[in-house]
Amino acid sequence: MVDSQIVDYLIAAVYGGEQPSAADAELAAEQTATLRLYLWGEQLVIGCVASREIRRTASETQRERLQGLINQFLDEVWIQASEVRLWHKRARDLRRHHRGRRDCLIVAEAELTARRFLTNDRRAIGALRALARIPMMTPVARWNELAVQRGTPPRLSLHPTNPLVRMDFWRWD
Repeated sequence: MVDSQIVDYLIAAVYGGEQPSAADAELAAEQTATLRLYLWGEQLVIGCVASREIRRTASETQRERLQGLINQFLDEVWIQASEVRLWHKRARDLRRHHRGRRDCLIVAEAELTARRFLTNDRRAIGALRALARIPMMTPVARWNELAVQRGTPPRLSLHPTNPLVRMDFWRWD
């Protein structure tokens, strides 16, 4: 499962053809790893917490892009009605260790619907990773964990008109 920040990384690359900023090497690495995870076939899913957050994006243009990316590229997972109480209870339990209500809700949601939670929120990872029942990691950590051999072609190919075709930052040759 991914949070809305990870969706933002995909939007910047897939729709904007944006190369990650050279000003922040750590952020650039996370953005590149996110795109690689997607292109090399990692199943990226989004849940209701991040979806709701995206629906509240102030800019209509950005909101439409985000929703379009979700509709085209991500699987959506939802808490079953029978699990809502369990979800909220788990989030309350996590809140005893971390003040971020949204962070606790999304981690509890990921525990019920996914195999791992990808985020670049270092504060949430630091506070909740040891308590989470599934792995919480950054895109770079997940990419490294997959140990994709250099030269392995991506499972998904880019349309020839996609601006990323002319860029090298995401390649793994």
